[in-house]
Amino acid sequence: MPVTEIEDNYTATPFQGKIGYGDIRKFADNTRFHLRAAYQIAAVLFVDYGAHGEAIDILIKRLEQGLPAEALPLLELPILMERGDYAALYRNSAKTVTDVWKFSDDQLGEILGAQKANRLKANRPL
Repeated sequence: MPVTEIEDNYTATPFQGKIGYGDIRKFADNTRFHLRAAYQIAAVLFVDYGAHGEAIDILIKRLEQGLPAEALPLLELPILMERGDYAALYRNSAKTVTDVWKFSDDQLGEILGAQKANRLKANRPL
C-alpha cells in the first residue's frame, strides 16, 4: 500500500492524528528489531530441520519488505521506492530489473506515476 494511502486512511489510536511517514518508519524499525530476535530463534530451529541460511535470509527479507519472494529482485532497481511501487511492478508481471526495463515509458508512468518513472529512467544504467 502506498505511504500516501496509509497517511490518508489510518491513525495509530482513535485519539491521535493521522499516521505520518515518521510513524511508519518507527513501526518498520521496531519490526526489524523484533525480527532480528525471531531470526536468531528461527536459525536455531531451522538447523534442526535442515533449512539453509539463504532460505532464512529470503524469509526475513520477505517479512521486512512485505513482498513475495519472486518480487525481491526488484529491490535491485537503481532508486529506492515504496513497497507499493514494487508491488505494482510485480502485479504488472515484472519480477526482475530486466523486466522493468522492458516496459515502455508510458507503461512505467501508468504503473509508478510520471515523477517516479522519470526518476527511475534517469537512474537507469547504460
